[in-house]
Amino acid sequence: PTLTPVPPTPTRTPTPTPILATKKVFVTSTRSNGDLVAFVKTNIDANFTGDGLDAGDFICQTRANAAALGGTWIAWLSSSSSDAKDRIGDYKYLRMDGSLVANGKADLTDGNISNPIEINENGAVITVDPIAWTATTSLGIRRPGTCIDWTSGSFPNGQLGYNSFANAEWTEGGSRSCDNLQNLYCFEQ
Repeated sequence: PTLTPVPPTPTRTPTPTPILATKKVFVTSTRSNGDLVAFVKTNIDANFTGDGLDAGDFICQTRANAAALGGTWIAWLSSSSSDAKDRIGDYKYLRMDGSLVANGKADLTDGNISNPIEINENGAVITVDPIAWTATTSLGIRRPGTCIDWTSGSFPNGQLGYNSFANAEWTEGGSRSCDNLQNLYCFEQ
């Protein structure tokens, strides 16, 4: 009988775990009611023409610029047609003091974060009414209560998170009337 040579088994190189770029996250030092569009038009740029999510991003970018942070900043907000998790990239997120918040988007949306997002763009801890508008579950998806997609300062309720929490309540802690003043979470991209 003729023996057929068996080809050598290729050596498999393990796939390295990707190293995620590091980005920062903060909670705004300023607060707005649920009408983010009106807040921007009244306090930042009277010619603003975007929607509620654009207004949240504009607020985040303005606060980051005021603190000379550089980069591009996105608000952790959902709307009736958009999930917060789809608005941000897959990065390792750190607070302004360097403490870990999450090792990537999957870690950010698994129900807990490593440290509360309680430090603002200037490096100070938010202690007065530490609550942020989100309309977002701990999975990063939208939930009802967007103050009419962040365009109403009076329509019933907006969903929020508690800045001092690292469990699911950091983003889905409850709701308040849209006329309340709350902070925003801002994620560098």
